[in-house]
Parts: sequence; C-alpha cells; structure tokens
Amino acid sequence: MARPRKPLRLTPDQVQHLASIGVSDEDIAVLAGCSERTLQTRFRTQLTEGRAQKRIRLLAAMTKRLEAGSDRMLIWLSQQWLGMRPAAPRAAEPAGDMTIRIVDDAISDP
Repeated sequence: MARPRKPLRLTPDQVQHLASIGVSDEDIAVLAGCSERTLQTRFRTQLTEGRAQKRIRLLAAMTKRLEAGSDRMLIWLSQQWLGMRPAAPRAAEPAGDMTIRIVDDAISDP
C-alpha cells in the first residue's frame, strides 16, 4: 500500500506567485516543506507559469524603458535579441611624422 502524501505548507497559487517573483526552486521547496524534486513534480505547471509571468513583466519593463528613449536599453536589446556587437577597436593610427633620426655625433678626445 502506498504511503499517504505529506501535506505541503504552500498552495499551488503561492508556489506560482513565488516563482513569478524569481524565488528559486530550492527556496520554494524549503518554504513548502518538501524536496526540490517533489516540488518540481507536484507543481511543474505552477513553476512554469510563474517563471513565464516573470519574463513577461521583465520584457514589459524593458520595452517601456526602450520606448521612453533609453539608449542603453536600445544597445543592450540590440545585442541580446539581434546578435549585434560593438565594433572591434581599430589599431591606433600614428600621430604625425614617425620618422626616426639617428644622430651619430662622435665625441673626440682632445
């Protein structure tokens, strides 16, 4: 006969909320009073949906900053989403005449 399941200290809605604010599975498991594996098995849907909610909120905040004219956000997003990278630094061009003159002044002994 199978052992009865131990009641957990968190509801599915609480697990989803914690996942949506970025709490790790390890920490949620501690709060729920179970192992990470048990948490991931019994609350797979809530963890997945909570993480998706977090990504959507983050994307919305980033888009808001971008639309407000944030150059830094535009650069970062273009690098992350479009694969753009800063141009490689160019080799420094020599400034002015770089001719080396060799002076051979012999000092004579009197």
